[in-house]
Amino acid sequence: MKKVRSHELARRLKEVCDEVGVERFTPRNIRRRYETEVVVQGVRRNIGRLALKPLTGHSSLAITERYYVRDGIREYLQAVHGIEIGRPLIKGDVVRSVPADLGCVENAVEGGAGFCRNPECDVAGTVTCPMCSGFVTEPGCIPEMEEAVASINLKIAECGPSQHDRTHLLSVKRLYLGYLAVMYETREAQNAG
Repeated sequence: MKKVRSHELARRLKEVCDEVGVERFTPRNIRRRYETEVVVQGVRRNIGRLALKPLTGHSSLAITERYYVRDGIREYLQAVHGIEIGRPLIKGDVVRSVPADLGCVENAVEGGAGFCRNPECDVAGTVTCPMCSGFVTEPGCIPEMEEAVASINLKIAECGPSQHDRTHLLSVKRLYLGYLAVMYETREAQNAG
């Protein structure tokens, strides 16, 4: 059996991708995709973390989640929350860190999932703060945004047969998960650089 050097494998893999007309892959991004899919499919199929460990080859699934799942944040959130997020219109901002003067308790909205930078805010009724361009959040608010998603899940379960209410709540859930994906991506960018 002939050994193949890593650069030869990478070159041949790119050639094969070009021949069949698919996105170019490298050994590294194939591994990233595989590791991410292991976790995403495990969550979708309700497979325990210990059962996934042999598939990743890591000593701990936390290693897989730390280094590989970040590339599939949106897919991971969709699997965990059982909903296609799509591309919700995010009018507010996700920043690395909310300025101190804005990030005070008086400006906190949605249970601390973000802050309102609009002093004349008049959001009421079925509109929620993340639907407003005055909404701003940061990675430090991830737990509160996850709690907001959990709260919406409860409302969806309680809404009964009203299809209109259910459809509205599902749209809000997609929006919150859209924010959550950007929040995770922002956190990953901060940790990487």
